[in-house]
Amino acid sequence: MLVPHDGYYLAHFNAPTSENVIYADITTLPEFAHDGNGWVIAAADMDLDVVRHADGRVWIDRTTVVTDL
Repeated sequence: MLVPHDGYYLAHFNAPTSENVIYADITTLPEFAHDGNGWVIAAADMDLDVVRHADGRVWIDRTTVVTDL
């Protein structure tokens, strides 16, 4: 997983044998903190993702989340 210091995404790079080679989550700006046990990364997933398939296709995967308030 790639977590940029200055970018609004988290990127997952999967094995070439995986169907989805790259999966990028659009997020809030990741925040980095040290909690005494190691580093902690926090970001809110915006449920808007960019996917690159092994065959080269690229698309936006938009997940709809319905929440009762």
